[in-house]
Amino acid sequence: MTQHSCSGEGFENQCNPANWNSTVNTTDPTCGALCPMPPVARPAGAPAPIGAVLVSLTVAGFVVYCAVGAFLMHKRGETGKNLVPHREFWSELPGLVKEGVRFTFGGVVQKVREVKGFQSYENL
Repeated sequence: MTQHSCSGEGFENQCNPANWNSTVNTTDPTCGALCPMPPVARPAGAPAPIGAVLVSLTVAGFVVYCAVGAFLMHKRGETGKNLVPHREFWSELPGLVKEGVRFTFGGVVQKVREVKGFQSYENL
């Protein structure tokens, strides 16, 4: 972090990291320099944010799904690409996502055109 070189009264006290508390985020009116916020640390023993927990559980679940699925497919005698559980679904997923995005945004674009008064070929 860089310190700003302003000569305003009180600026040194506001932007000095030794004087930071959780509410310091002011602008010095004499030079317009924004004082940086102090880094926010999670207190020791505090639980992890719920988003981090959900992402971790999702990734771990997907790894377990792939490992167990590959093991079961191997027990059936499959090899190579056939070890991937539900291979057909995973190979079709990009096309399904593309189709869903086109469907969603196609409806949005149509509504915007109706609101703005654009005519379609059927209306001409």
